Amino acid sequence: MQDDGTGSESGRRDAWLCHSADSVAIALHDLKAGNWVEIGDDAIRLPEAIDKGHKLALRPHTPGEAIIRYGMPIGRATAPIAIGAHVHSHNLATALRGERDYGSFVATPPVLGQMPALGDWRGYRREDGRFATRNEIWVLPTVGCVAPLVETVAREAHARHAGLLDAVVGFGHPHGCSQLGDDLSGTRALLAALCDNPNAGGVVLVGLGCESNQLDELLAAIPARSRAKLRMMRAQDAGDERERLLALVAELAQEIGSLERETAPASALTIGLKCGGSDALSGLTANPLLGRFSDRLAAAGGSLVLTEIPEIFGAEEALLARSTSRETFEQAGALVNRFKRYFLDQGQPVSENPSPGNIAGGITTLEEKSLGAVQKGGSAPLVDVIDYGGTASWPGLTLLEAPGNDAISSTALAAAGATMILFTTGRGTPLGFPVPTMKIASNSALAAAKPVEWALGLTDWRGLFFVLSVATVVVAILVRLCLPRTETAGGPFGFRDQLRDFAKIYRDPLFRRVAPLAITSIATGLSVQGLWVGTWLRDVAGLQPGAIATHLSLLAIGLTVGPVLSGLAAAAARRAGLSLLSLLGAMATVFMVLQALIILEWISISHLLWAGFGLFINAMALSYAILSQAFPRALAGRVNTNLNMLMIGTAFASQYLVGWVIGLWPPSPDGGYAGQGYQAGFGLLLGAQFVAFLWFLVARRDTVAGIEPTH
Repeated sequence: MQDDGTGSESGRRDAWLCHSADSVAIALHDLKAGNWVEIGDDAIRLPEAIDKGHKLALRPHTPGEAIIRYGMPIGRATAPIAIGAHVHSHNLATALRGERDYGSFVATPPVLGQMPALGDWRGYRREDGRFATRNEIWVLPTVGCVAPLVETVAREAHARHAGLLDAVVGFGHPHGCSQLGDDLSGTRALLAALCDNPNAGGVVLVGLGCESNQLDELLAAIPARSRAKLRMMRAQDAGDERERLLALVAELAQEIGSLERETAPASALTIGLKCGGSDALSGLTANPLLGRFSDRLAAAGGSLVLTEIPEIFGAEEALLARSTSRETFEQAGALVNRFKRYFLDQGQPVSENPSPGNIAGGITTLEEKSLGAVQKGGSAPLVDVIDYGGTASWPGLTLLEAPGNDAISSTALAAAGATMILFTTGRGTPLGFPVPTMKIASNSALAAAKPVEWALGLTDWRGLFFVLSVATVVVAILVRLCLPRTETAGGPFGFRDQLRDFAKIYRDPLFRRVAPLAITSIATGLSVQGLWVGTWLRDVAGLQPGAIATHLSLLAIGLTVGPVLSGLAAAAARRAGLSLLSLLGAMATVFMVLQALIILEWISISHLLWAGFGLFINAMALSYAILSQAFPRALAGRVNTNLNMLMIGTAFASQYLVGWVIGLWPPSPDGGYAGQGYQAGFGLLLGAQFVAFLWFLVARRDTVAGIEPTH
């Protein structure tokens, strides 16, 4: 993976070139028709719009010509493709057909080289010497008939033993009866392998009694090293099966509940590698990141398990070339061909894997998806190939027989001995698995949305804001109760005294001069950034969620940096003998100019405008420092309190005003707000600031020590 400096005149990176031999680049955000995109030393004008994650042609292609990404063919052109054109399913098709002869094994030396060392971690040591990332009891049914019992009792047992164990979990499934031959053998092999996973410190196997998947045959398939941690129960023989099952769990909990974590080397880790809900950025960001980790873990002697065999079609040659033995090479090739043969025997093509979500995200062919997916394994040597229900036994990369289906393949990874799964995703997926699973987002928009999405999984927006309101009230009460009270020199300070102080503040010429500018500026900033930035970026700038998230991140950075820069500017002004009021006026001027450019829809530099907007919202907080320094110490707090009260009230009124004004225009065809509505609403706020700024300029200039230096 390489970066060949793809960008634009705005300074924002527009596209990504994965490999110097590629004939396409990947749009990193939505690109409009007519945009110029720089690719290395060349500039390409786009004849049509390119969505984020989709491909644009770097050179002309004729029908039948290979299209290259990751330095490898991802299919063939089905129509003439011009430079800059959108390359997708309308002009690109797979070149995959059927089974292949992968040639002869050629021994190649490992290419990992010197890797930064991975640190130790804390895990649970099992009696056989392996380490677990969790200390849990798993309750496994042999047949679907007892699955509801298993899940119900496991939840109750988890509550009973909370704090003693990491979890008690029941894994229901619908299989185990009316199965024959390989179908039954596969179910039995997978359950036996799950019993062997180190994370299961104890296992209770629950049978019905009359099922095809009999307990005795299942027990014989479980590795001897894990049989001591097993307990078994047949529901038809147990009497009160619920109480019997709870007792078996309690027995195991007492045996393993005292275990504590201890230091373990990286070589004791077995990690499952998985992707799902992929987009075109998965092969650029999340999967290569996982590949780097895989290289480091393999170099440290750890184990990695890669599966989803249909999702390596078209990329298998690079994977097979890393085989450490002829046997592994031949087994891997045979496994890939066996999956292809299954598709062909059912009358299906081998290439129909990219899902509708993959295609919407920019992935066109299975070759493209596979070349991105196999990067999860990095350059780790391929040391073994195991069947479904098999166990990874060697350090390095093991190839596991399993399909692309997330639930099936990830369960197979846990059965193969993975004590953790690293799961990359571009579009998001909430599915969980028997071992801890870390979801790794390929794009900023997905990552940024997850904390709020998690909270909304527990409540709705109204509930979320109610919780935030309650938290605010609690903090206020704590401040009132915990801060020490101070007595004034003149005795108790009553309500009339507070009113008298308020009158002093509002009669002060400096407060009357500064407050309107501070209130209108900061209230505008709070009302717009709190409610209207995201919709403006969607409706006026026409940005997609990923680009909107980027703009909001820049705005947040500006909000964070603003007070710091205003403080540094104030200190520099003092040293130069300049007035802080003059500095405040200059900041207000820049803030109004930024708003004017936003109203005029200078979308090409919208990211700079909104970053500056955030910067100068909080830079205007300099007004608080000016006023608090100008009043006696006893009044400084009340000055800021009055300023806050007026500013917050104005902010809410501004939000309502903008919404009312925007609503005067009919909505756009896609349901958004009209651009003219934003211009009118934002224009009213800017007008109020301009009036306050004129008042700031013409108001009487009282000289205040430390504020307006005398000359």
